[in-house]
Amino acid sequence: MSSLTPFCPRCGGKMYHIRDLFGEYDNCINCGYHRDIFEGPPIALKAPEPVGGRPKRKRNRTAPTKRQTR
Repeated sequence: MSSLTPFCPRCGGKMYHIRDLFGEYDNCINCGYHRDIFEGPPIALKAPEPVGGRPKRKRNRTAPTKRQTR
């Protein structure tokens, strides 16, 4: 998972190889420069499942009636 790779093109520092959820990349220890490595598609994420709960209340779509006053 982690190994030191060639030197950074920006500052000459050592590059650190990282693989995570978004793919693989090299990261410089000194300046933070990073280089993406495209060897294949990134790890596929599952689609979020719909949130359950009680069903929505049906609304009365009829015209409102006048209240009788006494």
